[in-house]
Amino acid sequence: SEEGCAACEPALHYYVGVHGHGSPAEGQATAPLRQAFSAAAQPGGPDGDGGACSLVPRMPGGVTNAPQLRRIADVVEKYGIPLVKLMNGAELELFGISASAISSVREELGMPAEAPLTGAAVRSIATCGGLRYEQDAMQDSIAVGIALDARLAQLPMPQETTVGVSASPRHRAGSLTKDIGIAGTPGGWELYAGGGGERKPQAGQLVCTAETDEQLLAYTLAFVQHYRETARYAERVSQWIERLGLVRIRETIFNPLAASLLAERLEKAAAARVGKQADQQPEAAGTR
Repeated sequence: SEEGCAACEPALHYYVGVHGHGSPAEGQATAPLRQAFSAAAQPGGPDGDGGACSLVPRMPGGVTNAPQLRRIADVVEKYGIPLVKLMNGAELELFGISASAISSVREELGMPAEAPLTGAAVRSIATCGGLRYEQDAMQDSIAVGIALDARLAQLPMPQETTVGVSASPRHRAGSLTKDIGIAGTPGGWELYAGGGGERKPQAGQLVCTAETDEQLLAYTLAFVQHYRETARYAERVSQWIERLGLVRIRETIFNPLAASLLAERLEKAAAARVGKQADQQPEAAGTR
């Protein structure tokens, strides 16, 4: 169409953005696609015209509070949103929002007015009850989940990516079934990757161990950025690992210089995304 290919344009937008040349300018043909991805169109809207949308209010690490829940409840009642559903991971999704009301709903929920991404991303990071409320917890899963959320949430990825952080080897946040899974241990943390899968369900593979939160974050950010830069568009983490080989990936993230550069590029990308939203979202819904 005159607006571009709906299949190819997100891939081009992703490659151009991730490899350091910036994203297409505002107002170009990607604008209609940005709207399509930010407020996902749902078939069969309230008026039967297929113009309904859905939104996922941001809850860092799956943690919310009374003011955010009241805000969501008020918006649901005000706009007659027909379905509010807990999804997989740390997501509360609002379905059936009319296209004409989507901007107002975003504003009242404290979400950015513009689409935060074109294509796939880390939509949410699941965590368990953490040190305070999980009897067998060994590490602070909620603090790590929130720290990762600040860097990874809505960051463009080759494919939709799931992340889970568990406080113990019991994997109560489903760490072994996530694209990227983290589990606390008596001596620190374990980082897994490649879990889940659509056509071939499988458990995540152990990538590495870490003694401290800081070391874990460094390994995880390097891993994620390595995936962002070397995976093919729409290639899942498990497929990427199979193609490159886990040993090769480990060699990269265990290389101090390579890992540092990868993490630096990811932090820069995350900071740029936050900067774009700062004027539109002075206080994100659910921040504490």
